[in-house]
Amino acid sequence: MVRICHARQSLYFRTQWRLVSPDFVSKERKMMSIFRHFKTKLSTALAVLLSIFSTPSLANRDAQFQQAIATYQAGNHNQAFQLFQQLAQQGDAESQYTLGWFYEDGLGVAQDNQQAVAWYQKAANQGYAQAQYNLGAMYENGKGVKQDSKQAFAWYQKAANQRFAAAQFNLGAMYDNGQGVAQDAKQAMAWYLKAANQGDMQAQYNLGMMYDEGRGVPQDNKQAMAWFQQAANLGDVKSQYALGNMYRQGQGVAQDEKQAAQWYQKAANQGHTAAQFNLGVMYYNGLGVPQDDQQAKAWWQKVLAQPDTPDNAEAKAAARAGLEALKNIGAH
Repeated sequence: MVRICHARQSLYFRTQWRLVSPDFVSKERKMMSIFRHFKTKLSTALAVLLSIFSTPSLANRDAQFQQAIATYQAGNHNQAFQLFQQLAQQGDAESQYTLGWFYEDGLGVAQDNQQAVAWYQKAANQGYAQAQYNLGAMYENGKGVKQDSKQAFAWYQKAANQRFAAAQFNLGAMYDNGQGVAQDAKQAMAWYLKAANQGDMQAQYNLGMMYDEGRGVPQDNKQAMAWFQQAANLGDVKSQYALGNMYRQGQGVAQDEKQAAQWYQKAANQGHTAAQFNLGVMYYNGLGVPQDDQQAKAWWQKVLAQPDTPDNAEAKAAARAGLEALKNIGAH
């Protein structure tokens, strides 16, 4: 069969990369706070003194909190709620935060966003960073409280100033989008950098975008590549797709179709529509992978199986064109 390579090259597709919007705190991030240890790092001498003179209230608090965690982990949300509630009513900030989360998600109690806000507020007023972050998210999304971007910004800033990475990211995004504050690309860049240096992969992706587009910093493909690489290594699908594009186009790195195909594969395996299309193109043309019409067809069919959304429209149209091209050359 004669293969018409020049026709195949026209199928490449690159969607416009989008900045990640400020997002509500994930359940995984909430869980991190509940399951962390509560032992403070102390000097040997102070630890000895505490072992002798520790107050019963502190010991009882820690024991009850650990009991509440164990009860939650055992799946008894009602009893866990009651244990956290006792501590929260005594003014324990972490328990107040946790009670807010229970109300927000309806764990062991009827779901109630207003109660969630009330308990987040109590913990936030005591300087508890994750409660400040969640309170900001409630204001940003209008959950249990009137939507207010300025209040969201203010609470995110309090948490960000305590080096809470998710809040630093959201603060960057709010500066980036001019939400609750005047738009300022340099400030966005500064806050993304703080979060990225703590391993926040969304911030790392957005830094890559800032360098790629030259917003808030001079345009620099190598820096964009470096930040995309960090986020991609953590599993960020958008960064994996971006790396595929950069290796394919030789931007910030020597052109390498094999590497491009590998990164498209990683993103495609996570369901990234454009990566699935481009991986099909790589198989269609035999670029970085052995030429294989069946693999091309399979990946383009995955594209067509994706939801009909505006973001997927261009890739789905291109996949239909690709499948039609296969049909025209007699591929089965």
